[in-house]
Amino acid sequence: MVTLRNLLFLLFLIIIAGCSNKTSDSASATMKIFVSIPPQKYFLEKLCVDRAEISVLLPPGASPHSYEPKPSQMARLSKSRIYFSVGGDFEASLLPRLRKSCPNLLIIPTDSTITRITFDEEHEADHAVETAEEHHSHHGTDPHIWLSPELVKEQVKIMADALCEIDTLNRQFYRQNYSLFIEQISSLQAAIKERLKDCKSGEPFMVFHPSWGYFAREFNLTQIAIEIDGKEPSMRELGIIFKKARADSIHTIFTQPQFSSRSAELIAKQLNVQVVSADPLAENWDESLLKLSEAIGKK
Repeated sequence: MVTLRNLLFLLFLIIIAGCSNKTSDSASATMKIFVSIPPQKYFLEKLCVDRAEISVLLPPGASPHSYEPKPSQMARLSKSRIYFSVGGDFEASLLPRLRKSCPNLLIIPTDSTITRITFDEEHEADHAVETAEEHHSHHGTDPHIWLSPELVKEQVKIMADALCEIDTLNRQFYRQNYSLFIEQISSLQAAIKERLKDCKSGEPFMVFHPSWGYFAREFNLTQIAIEIDGKEPSMRELGIIFKKARADSIHTIFTQPQFSSRSAELIAKQLNVQVVSADPLAENWDESLLKLSEAIGKK
């Protein structure tokens, strides 16, 4: 005969089982995180390993200066826990919309501790060899902060701190991975310096789009850009570029998949130098930086 005590005991077991399942589901749930660009995914994977589902807004080949997220991406963003922004141009219109339409999405800017450099600052040494008539100005600030390993250390710290704050049960896991990744970045810096050891102070290298200013600053190089304010150079400006390239003994012109390489190939043909693709948005971030430094360091 089923007594009241037995019924209560069965009910108690059901409640305990339900609570246990919810706890298990919560602990095993994969945190959904969005980032702006592929290198950020690489950084987060070093911290989270397999404890997060990481999605990237910017698809391969798209420009971070003008990209507009698709409705399907916005829908997935609304269901995510965190969005790590990086300060890209396309985020300027995106972030206000996200804050309004996705109130539960935690938006964390990874550039909050970084002072941007202006394009004029980057080209100061370059301008020094121009005459007043030749001088041209590059407007705005450089958003490519992920191309300096030293600045990436700051960005990764912000990511790690946020993960520790949100997922407190795995705090030690994130801290250990953060420490390991910082060591890996330091080793990468040493490897880059080794590849650039024969370069003189301020060694010039020529690029189509001025993406590598922070990299150049960290490793004491000078970036010479073909593109001016998002526009391909005029014939007069091409003449100035030819003169600079010959004076600086440029041996390589670096292009990137997000922009046309037509002007770079034209200049390379005239100068009899090689064209090498270096993708600043490559997900294999460390390999990309090593490839660039090796190409610059070759004489």
